[in-house]
Amino acid sequence: MEVKGSGIIVLYEFIKTNFGMKNLNLWLNSLPKEAKEVYSKRILVSSWYSLKEFFVEPTRKMCELFYNKDLKGAREVGRFSAEYGLKRFYSSFLRTNTPQALVKRASQIFSTYYRPCVVEAEEKGEKKILVRIKEFPEMDEIVENRILGWIERAIEIWRGKNVQIKIIKSLVLGDSFSEFEISWE
Repeated sequence: MEVKGSGIIVLYEFIKTNFGMKNLNLWLNSLPKEAKEVYSKRILVSSWYSLKEFFVEPTRKMCELFYNKDLKGAREVGRFSAEYGLKRFYSSFLRTNTPQALVKRASQIFSTYYRPCVVEAEEKGEKKILVRIKEFPEMDEIVENRILGWIERAIEIWRGKNVQIKIIKSLVLGDSFSEFEISWE
């Protein structure tokens, strides 16, 4: 399973922005040699990297160091990623008519960040949508939380309020797919 460089560079930027250079170096020095080398050099946005080695484990290490092992940190990185990507690279997404359209388009984009990956979105009402991750061989709770944080912040950026996300099914828990019910005001 692989993740695009644009998906891992966000973690570096998040730590630098929120915890400063001293803590960024602390985090870098806590990583295994290969991950430290990748994060210490220029990350190639369009290159593919091992999901576990360069995305999951570095995010988990960040949660250990700065969030007392709470996976809330992974969700915060996802929120930062939405802010970072939608305002810099995908601002056209914000011109969609509804949050449903935004999440549907974003679901298609997830397949360009992770491979292999199949994500679908289904409208369930005026302010509700289901997101189903049908193929993701190495799903991890870190990845789920980053994706949930991304979706949550994307809807907020679009102007949705009080975003609620329920995990209905989870690949991590052994279900055949992950399913998230997202609603907002």
